[in-house]
Amino acid sequence: MKHALIYILTQLLIFISPFSQLLAAEPQPVVTDSTQVTMEQGLADGDVAATNHYGSTKWLGYGLGGGFLLGFIGAGVVLAISQSGRPQPSMTEVLKIANGTAQYQHGFGDAYAQRAKKKALSMAIIGGLVGTAVAVTVVASAQK
Repeated sequence: MKHALIYILTQLLIFISPFSQLLAAEPQPVVTDSTQVTMEQGLADGDVAATNHYGSTKWLGYGLGGGFLLGFIGAGVVLAISQSGRPQPSMTEVLKIANGTAQYQHGFGDAYAQRAKKKALSMAIIGGLVGTAVAVTVVASAQK
């Protein structure tokens, strides 16, 4: 059993380590003077803000838990939950765009929510698959 646990943890680290670069992305500047910018600029800035500041690692944990406890059904439930609701930018981001036009703010919010949902979905999928694989491995090694 000890060898199976070490094997599982090793495989988990090998699988997740390439994704650590995604989590350590360098922040890119967001437009601070948004008084004269268009909706297109708001879309671009919202996308950048969500890419750099939306914390999607919690969905990796939720996916791991759901996949480990309930297999593909649990992973599917976590995926559905990750796509419900509308992610909101942080108060810092809201204050940065407060002086912008209504079109800019709308574009920023839409792009932020869209990118945040994509990040949540990808992390929930990874977590769900890894959690399910770990559960299958544990159950298979326990039956030997």
